[in-house]
Amino acid sequence: MDLSTRKPLSRLTPRLVLAVVGFICAFAAFATTARGATVTLGPDLTTAVGVNTFSCNVPGGCTYSQESPSYVSPIDGTIVRWRVLRGHGPLTLRVITGNTGGLTGETERPASESLETFPADIPIKAGQRIGVDLPAGFVSDVGVARPAGFAVSSWTPSLLGGEERAPNNVYNEFELLLNADVQPPPGIDSVSPPRGPPAGGTTITISGHDFSGAGSVQFGAVPAAAFRVDSDTQITAVAPSAGAAGAVPLTVTTPAGTAASVFDYEAPVAAPTQTSSPEPPAQSLCLVPKLKGVKLKVAKRRARAGDCKVGKVTRRHGVDAKSGKVIKQVPRPGTVLAAGTTITVRLG
Repeated sequence: MDLSTRKPLSRLTPRLVLAVVGFICAFAAFATTARGATVTLGPDLTTAVGVNTFSCNVPGGCTYSQESPSYVSPIDGTIVRWRVLRGHGPLTLRVITGNTGGLTGETERPASESLETFPADIPIKAGQRIGVDLPAGFVSDVGVARPAGFAVSSWTPSLLGGEERAPNNVYNEFELLLNADVQPPPGIDSVSPPRGPPAGGTTITISGHDFSGAGSVQFGAVPAAAFRVDSDTQITAVAPSAGAAGAVPLTVTTPAGTAASVFDYEAPVAAPTQTSSPEPPAQSLCLVPKLKGVKLKVAKRRARAGDCKVGKVTRRHGVDAKSGKVIKQVPRPGTVLAAGTTITVRLG
């Protein structure tokens, strides 16, 4: 039977859980500060109770997405992790804009029907929402609950990136047991003190926003001698030795991006002399920006803004330079190199 002509839910009945006392589902709070903070799209799965699963047996697979506002991102940022309850792989998280397929993450394979969490690195814009792709053949499941007032859209076959197509079905009174954390890119507001000796050892306070999960603090190309994430808005770091005086980029990198400021290594004040030589002009630096997820034209513009340039460009089979987006770059974002350094990119 061609399942595209009916609801692809033929596994609901055999996977129906016996009596369910109730369903508790609270939407996760959205932005909690004026500057932005990590938000969760979808229900709180720690208290959710699944009563069914959706599967798929339509050639080309299925895409499911929640129509509820809680699945729509209120901010620009990066999906840094996602979760599923009563899932069974392979499952692929997808970003959807209206009825248009967007970027996807890595395909994951939940090993049990308990709550499972997976890392992600998927850019998402305000107004876009999350969905999930399932292959055909009844080899995957995603949990659903039956609260009133919810609806799940289904595309069969699965939406492709950039493809716009109306859903084949809308299932009322269902909610996907799926959520994702969106983290805004970090930003640096101030560095105190903003300078120190070339020998290093200066303890500084970096103030800003969205520092949670920071994995790197660098002074130019040199990692901080030590750093600690005090809160989402503050990092304490110790400047490393620079070997020479001069200003260097100070960068903080989180799973959602890299923030940049400046730290000045000041030379010791020399005794005045009768003659003095003018200081050499400051050397320009290439601060490698994040290019992943953007088209080649935008990538070139970002590279120029950081005193870098896009060099060799490779593409996946069937991808053209105009519509393809960057899926890989070398060097990585936040790297500081000589001005004019080329960045190799791959389009997908």
